[in-house]
Amino acid sequence: MSAPEEVPHMDVDLLKSSDRPFWSRVFLAQETWIALAILVIGLVVSVISAKFATSGNLLNIFQNACFIGIMALGMTPVLISGGIDISVGSILGMCGVTLGIVLNSDMPLAVGILATLAMGVVCGMVNGVIISYVKLPPFIVTLATLSIGRSLALVLTNNEVFYEFGQATNGIIALGGGYSFGLPNVVYALVAGVIILHFLLTMTRWGRYLFAIGGNEAAARVAGIPVDLIKVSAYAFNGLMVAITAVFLVGWLGAVTNAIGTGYELQVIASTVIGGASLTGGFGTALGAAIGAILVEVIRNALLIAGVNPFWQGMFVGSFILAAVLLEESARCVGERVRINKEKGGTSMQPVHTLTAALSVACLAVGLTVPQANAADREFALVFKVLNNAFSPPIQQGCEAAAKKLGDVTCTYLGPTEYDEAKQVQLAQDMVTRGVAGLGVSAGNPKAMARIMKMAQDKGIPVVTFDTDVLPEDAGLRSTYIGTDNYEFGIALAQKVLETKKDGGAVCIQSGAPASENLKARVQGIRDTLAGVTKDKGAETLTGQNGWIEPAGCPVYNNDDITLAAQQVRDVMTNNPELSAFIAVGGWAQYAPQAYKQAMEPLKARLDSKDLVVVFGDNFGPQLPLLAEGLSHYNIGQRPYDMGYETIMALDKLTKGEKVEPFIKTGTEVCTPEDALTTCGKTAN
Repeated sequence: MSAPEEVPHMDVDLLKSSDRPFWSRVFLAQETWIALAILVIGLVVSVISAKFATSGNLLNIFQNACFIGIMALGMTPVLISGGIDISVGSILGMCGVTLGIVLNSDMPLAVGILATLAMGVVCGMVNGVIISYVKLPPFIVTLATLSIGRSLALVLTNNEVFYEFGQATNGIIALGGGYSFGLPNVVYALVAGVIILHFLLTMTRWGRYLFAIGGNEAAARVAGIPVDLIKVSAYAFNGLMVAITAVFLVGWLGAVTNAIGTGYELQVIASTVIGGASLTGGFGTALGAAIGAILVEVIRNALLIAGVNPFWQGMFVGSFILAAVLLEESARCVGERVRINKEKGGTSMQPVHTLTAALSVACLAVGLTVPQANAADREFALVFKVLNNAFSPPIQQGCEAAAKKLGDVTCTYLGPTEYDEAKQVQLAQDMVTRGVAGLGVSAGNPKAMARIMKMAQDKGIPVVTFDTDVLPEDAGLRSTYIGTDNYEFGIALAQKVLETKKDGGAVCIQSGAPASENLKARVQGIRDTLAGVTKDKGAETLTGQNGWIEPAGCPVYNNDDITLAAQQVRDVMTNNPELSAFIAVGGWAQYAPQAYKQAMEPLKARLDSKDLVVVFGDNFGPQLPLLAEGLSHYNIGQRPYDMGYETIMALDKLTKGEKVEPFIKTGTEVCTPEDALTTCGKTAN
């Protein structure tokens, strides 16, 4: 059946509905309520802290919101059509990696951008074709491509970090991280995207088709609408917007890893739904998607600037998301009541006014009752890579102990709750904008973090690194590095294996985030020691040097994901029954003790005879009983408490104009099954 010339018009824009007065339509629009929530939150936090409403912080908010906002614009047509795409984070990773690879090959910026846009469109079209023509559910399809995309990003990068972009270096950084007429360039991209998508949704047949499909797909097919083709185009548009985001995000970060975009899918979907899009299809606006993204970022930034304990932030962000969705439903109910009242001659809008008052009171209550950081003469901020890690609490404890000893210092300890390099950079940037007296960072993406450290340096804020240092060429941006000599740490791990396995064998190394310079140094120390070469010669993957080989699939990287780390141990042991040694440069898998035991207990005889030697980094509580049971042979621990403590002490000296050593070593400790439950770890603090 051929498509008809016209399709019955659908109410795709509340502001253009013809059956209510203009101000009534504005009053009932979802965008109005979200904008009002942003205004109320901003006013409350501005009262609490004058730093919120500064031009620098507001620019940070808009810049950070734009990355998710552009992706939310792409998600909007997908949701309107009744679909969903949870693979957008992986598509972002694929697009970022594509841009990095092309530019690293010294290609012009235009070629890199075109390749990135093509990658995004292709990824989106793959989703759309499978969903539309193979007739598989959108959730299942995009769940599969989420995993496929992340895996392909790993394959393409070989776990390398791209931060050299050849002739396009200045151009990509200026595009993604630069300003035009006082605003970040990405803001203009979001504004242009809103205008274009609004036009497409309200002024074109494509937009009307989307709403028709989302409202009633069966009826749309009967009406002759090319449903499958329109769905494919919606997913292709989504991929295009993700690719545009990748261009700006890579330029802002100044580096790209395969982990870029991890976890972004939930933020994008949340922003789109908050802005008024329906998960069941048939509703959504371009402006709503952008405002939803801004609200999420305003909440995060406001709580941070107000000094709210970072561990509370996730709860409040989730609560506001729920509140925003409830606002949408309430507004619709009020709209129906208004229609009925109008038919009866009434005009009351009291329920909406009551809802507004309730929201304002709730915001005030949040601002006035949540525990906040103590006011002190100096605030030192420590930004760690990820908070849900056993390595993190001792650092915070050391930070707080040092601050308490000094008396006039507040320790603000924060980081992303899940591993997210871009989010960590945003948090560090927020602290610089906030005007902290000193900054300590453990950089997940050293090259990206270097840009924020330069901002701090330009503002006269002393910076130190702990646990993870920056690249050698950026060492001048910090006054000292506090932690372990990570190359020597890798040597120590390998030496324990060599005490038993002098003739070599098969070894698998487990690491965390591939971009972390500290972990890369440990892996290199292990390889060089096993291969019997010096640091200046640097062994690559072990393929027989000194009798050692690395099996296919090794090393394994878990991106600081404890569950994944435990699964990797089980998989490595199952797939490599002749493995001679397993070396983990951190304790991730042992932080899931029961899962680790299930993987290793079947190998107890090999462990007891040291046919298989297992050495782990770290010596925290969950690890020590496993060591005592003989499920590992050595645990070499660092001293994270001392890292936190010494970071505060170094910042104290720097703010007083005193000098510090360029490298402050916090030491290590070797633990064995014999001392695991007695003296091991007792000197770490």
